[in-house]
Amino acid sequence: MASNWGFSTRAIHDEQHSCKKTGAISHPIVPAVAYAFDSAEEAAAVVDGTAEGRYYGRFGNETTDILEAKLADLELAEASLAVSSGMAAISIALMGYLNAGDHVVVTKDVYGGTHKFLSIKSI
Repeated sequence: MASNWGFSTRAIHDEQHSCKKTGAISHPIVPAVAYAFDSAEEAAAVVDGTAEGRYYGRFGNETTDILEAKLADLELAEASLAVSSGMAAISIALMGYLNAGDHVVVTKDVYGGTHKFLSIKSI
């Protein structure tokens, strides 16, 4: 990152990724949720973590990686995390700060999904 660049310039130019496959200057959106392999052995190695690669979209993809890098750069942060929904973001934020037995005070008009999440009784 060029430290003398303003926010708008960083938003456009920092963490800019080109697509090696297409030559595009900005990386295209990758909507894939599943990935192909040349062999069952290669797939097994990626799934068990002994080889690099992607195998399922819920565990991330190139588009998400690029978004996270861009957001971290814009916020001058070490890293960022993109999730698939607002409820996922709320759950992760709460679970990161709360411990068993903690209490949370929310307004009466809090999002219904958040209220339900906070009202779950332990099994």
